[in-house]
Amino acid sequence: MSFGTWWVSFGVPLLAMLIAWIGLVSRWRTVKYLAIRLLVSIAMAFPTAAALLACGGLAYVQRGGIVHDELRFLGAVFFVSFAGVLLGAAVVITSRRWFSLAALAVSAWMLLLSGLAVSAAD
Repeated sequence: MSFGTWWVSFGVPLLAMLIAWIGLVSRWRTVKYLAIRLLVSIAMAFPTAAALLACGGLAYVQRGGIVHDELRFLGAVFFVSFAGVLLGAAVVITSRRWFSLAALAVSAWMLLLSGLAVSAAD
């Protein structure tokens, strides 16, 4: 695939997480309990980290860098996304806000993409 396709595949989730973080910060005071605020923040950190890892790796390769252990890198993105899906599902059940759902959707998308990339890696 071309770099443009990869940038759309990884850049759109990163943009979605940026919008979700803005939504969380703007609604911070409406979330009743501090524990739920922290749980939502941690759940949103995982898909953000997965998207940042993927975009960072893509930018590194596009600039001429060489990833010596592609499977390890893709595995890291996969496991961060997997943790995000698990935690995101728990958060969506407890805090039914749109930014929680966005975090779960981005985690699922990054899990799917990284799973496909891991299965295609040699």
